[in-house]
Amino acid sequence: MTDRAVHRVWLVRHGEPAESVGIDPGLTTVGHEQAATLVERLATIGPVALRTSPLRRARETAAPLEAAWSRVVADLDHQFLPHRHGDHHPRRGSQRGHRALRG
Repeated sequence: MTDRAVHRVWLVRHGEPAESVGIDPGLTTVGHEQAATLVERLATIGPVALRTSPLRRARETAAPLEAAWSRVVADLDHQFLPHRHGDHHPRRGSQRGHRALRG
């Protein structure tokens, strides 16, 4: 039998984005608080490699992890850009909301 490495991937949705601030909104105050909470929750697993989409809300969500772990997002990956198949913002129709960063 061969040894197999176990890899974990943590997927994190961005914090709450600002309401209709251009095509690339940043985070609201709540979104920044959610990003800070993320650091507390993931502190024990880091530092790890970070990847994010190039969208401002995703970069702002990752920023506290970058600072806490003294890491830079390794790759602003365009594969992580959202598809235009409907609106996924919780105040504009999404059923998913921002549960990923809530307790």
